[in-house]
Amino acid sequence: EDLEPPFQPSTSRLAVAIPNIHPLVKPIEHPPKEWGLDVIAMFGPVNYGKRKVAWYHAGLHGCQVPYVSSLFEVFDAPETEDPRKGEADGSYSKFNGRTIVSMDLSVNNISSLASGSLAAFVYLRRLDLSCNCLDQLNGLGAAPNLKELNLSTNRISSEEALRHDKGLGGLEKLKGLTKLDLSYNKLAGISPIFP
Repeated sequence: EDLEPPFQPSTSRLAVAIPNIHPLVKPIEHPPKEWGLDVIAMFGPVNYGKRKVAWYHAGLHGCQVPYVSSLFEVFDAPETEDPRKGEADGSYSKFNGRTIVSMDLSVNNISSLASGSLAAFVYLRRLDLSCNCLDQLNGLGAAPNLKELNLSTNRISSEEALRHDKGLGGLEKLKGLTKLDLSYNKLAGISPIFP
């Protein structure tokens, strides 16, 4: 049974890393050009206007969490509020769904993505979900900007589990994907995912 509460995407909601994982969130000095992050501008007060956007990787390997949203708190925050404000006031709000672009969630107990919690990570480009308990991918479509995805060593056993026509969708929603690892699942073979 999936106990993760459903996530309702909204430009006024901001997912912020819980304090326990702050030491596991590190800056990405040079994100790959193909991620297209160099053209993204953040909104905010004038005093943030010319500052370089900092992007982060959340290395949450082996935290033994049952679902993605257990690592983050969701706050109401207007889209026009600069998510980097934590850099000035020390609140760590800079570690949030608008600045975390890479996550390693490998070796956890994640069995479902159906709640849509990945939608909290607006610019997510790399996601490692290897060594989890996933047997279907409904909800993966909530992160349509992914470029790199590792799903190795899960419980995916059918081609149908990769796609999902209802809800948020599965792999078929990730049109910009350039790297995909499905090794060490129970798949005998798959037809092309993207038309």
